Amino acid sequence: IIRQDRKRSFLYYLMEYVEGEGLDKWLRKNQPPSPKRAINIVKQVAEGLKAFHQNEAVHQDLKPGNIMVTEEGKALVLDFGSVFVAGLSECVSPIIPDGVLGTAGYSDPLYLRGHNPGIQGDVYSLATITYEMFTGTLPYGDKIEQCRSAFDYDQLRYTEASSNNPVIPEWFDGALKRGTSFDLEERYRTIDDFMKDLLQPNPEFLKADPVVQKSANTLMFWKLLSGFWFVTFLLLIYLFSQNS
Repeated sequence: IIRQDRKRSFLYYLMEYVEGEGLDKWLRKNQPPSPKRAINIVKQVAEGLKAFHQNEAVHQDLKPGNIMVTEEGKALVLDFGSVFVAGLSECVSPIIPDGVLGTAGYSDPLYLRGHNPGIQGDVYSLATITYEMFTGTLPYGDKIEQCRSAFDYDQLRYTEASSNNPVIPEWFDGALKRGTSFDLEERYRTIDDFMKDLLQPNPEFLKADPVVQKSANTLMFWKLLSGFWFVTFLLLIYLFSQNS
């Protein structure tokens, strides 16, 4: 805040002017962005959120429109109108029942259910934005914007990022899936945890899915059995043809 020497007659405040454009517009111009540029923006946004969290504050309305990208590729987090600050929560209502807190598609569905996920809410938003940057769509599709109840959200299913962008590795997709999980027990607890798995392979995501593996083994069994009976059938035909 700039110190004033004369008596004030109006209430106002000054902000830094930033030359750039919202990430939403930037993505429309640069879709798909190069992985290097995309992950650089994600890392900067993550650092901005960590600064919030270190000061016991949560953004609660992170979305592409609230992220400014300069021509130099610098990313800044904007719009603190929904910020939750520890110690001031008794002065304002952190949860707005009609769902206007945050933005549909990017905000944690738990807000709608009357729960405040805290830092994990920002993790969800960052993971959702990261998913969109690499795939051009949302992890639960466009239908998430029409959800109005817990039942509506329960009908949604995560879409594997690799199905929208085949070059996305399995471990990267695993980090996005965990970051956007509706279950707080499964979701990352901090931004650092999410970024760690996003930037380097987590062996847990490279393990074969036991259900898929079981299905593959079953399929192989039936293929081998079918092959055995087919060979047996051909052998019988050959033997009978020799006798005749």
